[in-house]
Amino acid sequence: MDAALFSVNWIRLLYTHKLARQTKILAIAKGLAALRRSFGILAFLSFLAVGCSAIPAAITKKALPAMPFPVLVQQAHQYIGDTLILGGYVLEVQNHKDETRLVAMQAPLDADQRPKTRDLSQGILILKYNGSLDPRKYSKDRKITVAGELMGSSATKEPPSPYPYVELKLTHIHLWPD
Repeated sequence: MDAALFSVNWIRLLYTHKLARQTKILAIAKGLAALRRSFGILAFLSFLAVGCSAIPAAITKKALPAMPFPVLVQQAHQYIGDTLILGGYVLEVQNHKDETRLVAMQAPLDADQRPKTRDLSQGILILKYNGSLDPRKYSKDRKITVAGELMGSSATKEPPSPYPYVELKLTHIHLWPD
């Protein structure tokens, strides 16, 4: 009889231990699932915040905040040498010995640094790039977003141009897909 009672108690103990272990395993699994969901949401939000920018974060951090293009043109003398992020539509590409001169129709940028419609253009971008750019790739009407140092504007040049433009020495160029 003692052996039978011992067996029953032993079975009860094992069953209780098994339930406790399963409960712990279930709690750990639920915690891991919640952590995985949180990580996935965090990764997705990080992608939205950083993944959509055309210009690297390090350049974006040191760039001047966006301002209306006419204000930039008129006050360019205050910002010469500063980094700007601008965008627009390619008009022409001219490769020279050591640099490329790219002319673009300016367009305001959206939250992803993508140029908005060319109907909102308020001037021209004259862009100087060290090296050469393929004119077939940077063809007319392609969207670009650029970062570079301000070299001047139509208001800082003599004689002033009647059509507003800014000149940048490029540090980064992003060509948007067709």
